[in-house]
Amino acid sequence: MLLMFLIAIFFSGFIIRNFEIAYEKNIDGTNSFEFEYVMNSWWLVVITMTTVGFGDGYPSTFFGRLIGMVVCIIG
Repeated sequence: MLLMFLIAIFFSGFIIRNFEIAYEKNIDGTNSFEFEYVMNSWWLVVITMTTVGFGDGYPSTFFGRLIGMVVCIIG
């Protein structure tokens, strides 16, 4: 069960980051958003799966939110 939990965290974090990375860009083309680092995405997945839900990070795109919902159900 722990292995499945870790695999879900790993892949879900990457999926959320990839969907969110193209969403917010500054005028100069640089990214300054919550999921710039994959560790932030993994943090979001762990907090969602354990149903703590601090609310300090959340996806902004449709697909990011969809993966967040799936992660919530898996958790």
